[in-house]
Amino acid sequence: MLPSVLFDASYFAMPGASEHVDDIEDIFMNINDWADRMTNQNVADFLIAYDVIDVLSAANCYPLVENVNALLELYELSHVFSANDISSRMLTIMSNAETVLESWGCETDEYQNCAIGGVDLSVCGDKILVENFERLCSTIAHSERSANTRILSSFPVNGEILRVSTTVEAVRQKDGATQVVLEPERMTVEIPHIDTPESFLRSLDPLQVWTDAETPEQIHLAVSLQVARDMDLNISSLPLEGESKFFVGSDFIWSLDRHGINDNQQNSAVVLRKCAECVTGAKGTFVRDFGEIRTRDKATSHRMHITKGGAAYRLMFWKKDGVPELANVGPKNELRILQGGTLHRAEF
Repeated sequence: MLPSVLFDASYFAMPGASEHVDDIEDIFMNINDWADRMTNQNVADFLIAYDVIDVLSAANCYPLVENVNALLELYELSHVFSANDISSRMLTIMSNAETVLESWGCETDEYQNCAIGGVDLSVCGDKILVENFERLCSTIAHSERSANTRILSSFPVNGEILRVSTTVEAVRQKDGATQVVLEPERMTVEIPHIDTPESFLRSLDPLQVWTDAETPEQIHLAVSLQVARDMDLNISSLPLEGESKFFVGSDFIWSLDRHGINDNQQNSAVVLRKCAECVTGAKGTFVRDFGEIRTRDKATSHRMHITKGGAAYRLMFWKKDGVPELANVGPKNELRILQGGTLHRAEF
């Protein structure tokens, strides 16, 4: 499961939810970066509400060029930004993003008493935008995906976490039908609020990404995040390069599933940490040569101890020109290194 980045309607609203020039300028500065990241990346699902266009139109703040230009003139930013470029970028994001309804299968239709801490909704005079934001946060709470979801809005936030408490009473299904929640419960969750691609990467928990991983690219993302933490790196893009460059082999995630590594969170954490040590060559890391040369590219084979007791798992990896390729995990009594095929890595 990929992490999700949800763009609230207020992020595209012209005029927006905030009247502070600094907030508006930050959105305009970041919008180009977000639009560029969407086209060539494999680390996140970019999502919008299914009715975002209707919401923006009803609030009379659709990001048409004339609306953007009026806002730029109001805050004397016309000499800094192009209304055509900003409008085009916002429309690009909305057209390329998938809807929450398509991705998750449902969105909140009706909710009660949504309280959101960490954000100032009073600055927005448009009730439509406020209610839409509450509905989107309620959707996240009801889906139980808050640990894997990040949200962007133009509302002023205090800190990086939104504390949401809400009761969802009805949800819209993919087929357009409304399903009533028979026994609605009060849901309370924390949702990270981000503003830049860098803050998105910084907000992700390596172990959560590892546990949710379904592809080699997602494993690469988790290990990259762990490497960044271990080396105190402030990363703004992926893949990591230089001494932190590495790949994940096509059989690696299969080996994790085969041996039930992710069935135990403690095992997951240990394997993730060892993979990061393999990449960084951390002091004290004990590596043995496996003694096999891969025919197709002359890569050398190596192994590392992961656990000593029980199955005594080992991490097997190839090295080509000093760059590791995580091959597979296996128990001591089944020492073999898988050949792999396509090399995989996270890109953002």
